[in-house]
Amino acid sequence: MIYAVSLGGDTDTIASMAGAIAGACYGIECVPAEWSDACEGTNTAKQFADKLFQIVSANNPDGNL
Repeated sequence: MIYAVSLGGDTDTIASMAGAIAGACYGIECVPAEWSDACEGTNTAKQFADKLFQIVSANNPDGNL
């Protein structure tokens, strides 16, 4: 993430895409709390992610996501 921000140019978009991919891959537990605390809309994003997970899980009762 730090590297993505340091690239220059449209760093907010690059870092947000890299963060979304990393978060999906590694989970929210791997995101430093101070990073998520400093971001706007973190709680809303978590609520959307939880709702999306519930929808996907309900449509895949065998657990295959």
